[in-house]
Amino acid sequence: MMARTVGELLATWYGREMSEFLDVHPDPVLIGVGILDVKLLRDPHRHGSTLCLGFEQVREDASHPPDPLVGIILPVVARSSRRKGHVVIGRAASCDVVVEDPSVSERHCVVEDRGGVLTVVDQGSTNGTLINGTPLEPSLAHTLRDEDVLTLGRHSFQYFTPAVLFQYLQLSPQPR
Repeated sequence: MMARTVGELLATWYGREMSEFLDVHPDPVLIGVGILDVKLLRDPHRHGSTLCLGFEQVREDASHPPDPLVGIILPVVARSSRRKGHVVIGRAASCDVVVEDPSVSERHCVVEDRGGVLTVVDQGSTNGTLINGTPLEPSLAHTLRDEDVLTLGRHSFQYFTPAVLFQYLQLSPQPR
């Protein structure tokens, strides 16, 4: 069974063999790494339920609740025959990966396996999809590479193939 958080993964796989890890965790993942410090706004020109991001200076003493998605592991390869190689990420319950946040569109982006290369395609989301801080053009595929940071709305996730994720686990401090 795939771990749900980096903490669980580290506790289970630290100091183990890579071949065993790859047998259990064959798919690439997105790992929640943080939340952008932005203001959520309602766009008066749009009639949807997605909140728009407004970038403005935030007071240094502003306190924010912790991001519940930090450290969460999201597999990005569909195994069902209905959606093989095609994973929809968004806020809607019908998505393969659900990110319950009003800054994420109902169908925000799609991750596709194109002959062993994973790509991400923005689905015309309200706040866009960013790779390493660069906005993607809607409907154009962008290749995902290890350690890329994918930002949906105000949430950021880092992409890892299984072998690179295993290497990072082994470089981490030993769990207690």
